[in-house]
Amino acid sequence: MSLEEALARNTAALEALTATLKAGGAKADKTAKPAAAPAAAPAPAATATAATEAPTEAPKPASTATPKQVADALVEVVTKLSRERGVALLAQFGVQQAAKLKPEQMADFVAACKAALTQGAAPAAAGSDLL
Repeated sequence: MSLEEALARNTAALEALTATLKAGGAKADKTAKPAAAPAAAPAPAATATAATEAPTEAPKPASTATPKQVADALVEVVTKLSRERGVALLAQFGVQQAAKLKPEQMADFVAACKAALTQGAAPAAAGSDLL
């Protein structure tokens, strides 16, 4: 495969990912709102507990992340590292697609992607079936 063909395939995959995210992001927002309301009450207690345990554990990421932030983080991992690394990150959260992440998992997933990017690896082709 020539470089031009690879770039064309990656561009098409990124466009498909963006379209999928836009379509899936609206669905995720509708289902996340009812689930987020009951979870919001226990969050302050959990934050207070996490604050007292901060010296022994790594700091927790922000409590929420949007589907777009998740997609952007995954696309960056896939394009800068490898598709396999993206698949491995998704597997750590028990899913095969980013759209299947629960709202409460999204911030941790974005943080895991950022951590993977700081470690680095060799580039590889993008996979549109991950979103």
